[in-house]
Amino acid sequence: MKLRGLCWILVVVLMLGMAACGTERPELSRVTNVYDSVKIPLPENVEIGGVYPADGELILHCLTDGQPVLYRYDPASGELSGETLPAYNSETTVLMGIAPIPDGTALLIGSVDMETMTVVCRMELLKDGEISLLCEDVMAKFPVTFGPGAYAELFAADRAGNLYFPMDGTIFVFDSQMNYRFELDLPGRLNELKTGADGCVYVRYRNQTGGTPICPIDPEKESLGAEISLPESFGALMNPKLYTGPDFSLYVNAGGVVYGWNDGEEAVPLLDFVNSDLIPGAVQELVILGRDSFIMHYAEDGADGLYLLKRVPDEDVPARYIIEVAAKSTSIAGDAVRFNRQSDTYRVSIRNYGVYNTPENGERAEEMLALDIASGNAPDMILLREFNNRPALLDEVEFADLYEYLDKDDTLTREMLFDSVLTGYETDGELPELVIDFMVDTLAGKRGNLPAAKWSAAEFLDFAEKLPDGTFPMTNLNQMTMLHTILGGSWSEFVDTEAGKCSFDSELFRRILSYCKSLPNTHYRQTLSGDALADYQADTNRVLRDGTIALDDAILPGGVSNYLAAMAAFGFDDVCFIGYPTAGEDNGARISPMTSAGILAASPVKDGAWEFLRMLVTECDVRGSYPAYLPAFDKQAAEDMEMHWFFRYDGGVSGGTGESFLMRYSENQGIYRDITEADVTALRTLIDGASALSAYAEVLAEMINEEVQMYFSGSKSLDETVKVIDGRCAAYLGERS
Repeated sequence: MKLRGLCWILVVVLMLGMAACGTERPELSRVTNVYDSVKIPLPENVEIGGVYPADGELILHCLTDGQPVLYRYDPASGELSGETLPAYNSETTVLMGIAPIPDGTALLIGSVDMETMTVVCRMELLKDGEISLLCEDVMAKFPVTFGPGAYAELFAADRAGNLYFPMDGTIFVFDSQMNYRFELDLPGRLNELKTGADGCVYVRYRNQTGGTPICPIDPEKESLGAEISLPESFGALMNPKLYTGPDFSLYVNAGGVVYGWNDGEEAVPLLDFVNSDLIPGAVQELVILGRDSFIMHYAEDGADGLYLLKRVPDEDVPARYIIEVAAKSTSIAGDAVRFNRQSDTYRVSIRNYGVYNTPENGERAEEMLALDIASGNAPDMILLREFNNRPALLDEVEFADLYEYLDKDDTLTREMLFDSVLTGYETDGELPELVIDFMVDTLAGKRGNLPAAKWSAAEFLDFAEKLPDGTFPMTNLNQMTMLHTILGGSWSEFVDTEAGKCSFDSELFRRILSYCKSLPNTHYRQTLSGDALADYQADTNRVLRDGTIALDDAILPGGVSNYLAAMAAFGFDDVCFIGYPTAGEDNGARISPMTSAGILAASPVKDGAWEFLRMLVTECDVRGSYPAYLPAFDKQAAEDMEMHWFFRYDGGVSGGTGESFLMRYSENQGIYRDITEADVTALRTLIDGASALSAYAEVLAEMINEEVQMYFSGSKSLDETVKVIDGRCAAYLGERS
């Protein structure tokens, strides 16, 4: 985190007299880039498998009552016609690809030889409802021989009927009768091969610099056409979807918005999915008809369909009170859409700052958010955990006290949330940040080997320094990791936040740094080789059960099953969750939020923002974390209790139902164990006693990280390091007090 470079931007807020301060009266306004979606009527019981552009038409690969059918749809006339495909043997045959060509529709069919378990691909032609064979064995047509078991699994066709097959970094091109024409070696790794709306075949690949250009293939020149580079503003986004069509060189689906882009110009936002009441993750395919109209294959909650999207003039969009939510992703897009559909008063609009990041500057999202706040263009709500400058935001920006909303709300009260999740994020008795879901981090060990049920930093060091030869404190012997393991719950040993002072120039802190420097800065696995390494990889928990490793860094990512998995690492017997060293009343476990949010005090739509935040909390349905909302936690626990569980010695966990699951694994692979009410109660007790890493501690940790590197490398003395850390931290605490 580069917090120092961002804090100055936030200070501008104060210099401007807090342009956003003072709650203004909300005004009705309209979201932009809205498209209306009209469902295209299809026959009943149709399941769409794929949508393919076909020279002004669309080909839909569907299943109708289990029967494969190809439909042709003309967007201009709305005409729909269908051709039934043969009922291939589903156990040995699969339709691997479809492409329109002038003579009909080319079908790539894969058949599995059950004796040799190899795949043979053939090309068939569908025309006027009749199937004819184009090529019996596609691989036999290639001018080179590939290794055993190789087969074509992807192809595309251009308007002239040329067929394109990518294989091992080369694209092989055949005519419509499967006669070989030419081949192209890609200058990078293939990402995508698809037919554009203009009838050309485009290839997208990752080049040596990490870029992902897209190029048309020119069959006349037998070469790649002019490169269309991805707009720089999308360079840091993972796998943006690219399309071609009229009006723009390229259409980019990135961050929940479809942009039109011409080389040398700024990208133009066109379709905002959330503003159009569409969940970005439910969009299966888009076909570009023009800048103001698209065809969309959309699947939500098990139901899918084909839709015509038409741009709605801005003045025709219904006016609402807009709640601007700052995020770096579209993680809450589905929640925003569901909220918008049921609210006649408010509308959530997501400001996705993630689109600002570039490969050269991964902090630009944070910089742009800080600038927006400083200039008076602040959002109403921030998904704080998504932003690396969260500590600076909580320090410099005034957030609403969410206790005020919890205390006057009948549907979400303090009593409905884990108390530790609330108290861990209080500041001076107020709650500026509400955690929606979280993980739990703690230390576990065998009770008989540990000095107590919890410990301080000094007691942890006493234990670690006296371990017998051949016994390791933890599997991860990294110096920085151990430093933050010891410091994580021990900040009050060194920091007095009320007085704004610190005492890092102390015997205890020097002892902590000295111990961390003594570690080999490696992982236990790297100390092994040969049979010992093979044994460890086969049963990573054996070293915990036999005491070779004294402590396990137990990260609990949701579900009672993962709590039990941490116990299973020691064989379930005599396990103690001793926690990280702590100087407080907590049990040493730490809350690690996955999603959290704060509402800006100056927002004119705080009540609406609370309605949305309340929905995020009460409708949280996660598996990879724990919900802060107790009824949701109870639901998650009840679902775990309905299943049988198997805890493997290699660290894996499997769950299932029925007697067959209880016969799936052998006793030498791990341990079967069902979840009990006592397990759920123990987990709740662990969470109730946990603490949180405060925003100020995150800033101090960053400062300490920067300063200890030279001490650990031997280029700075312990005395010098401690004094610099104490001075920097004291200056920071003095500024914020």
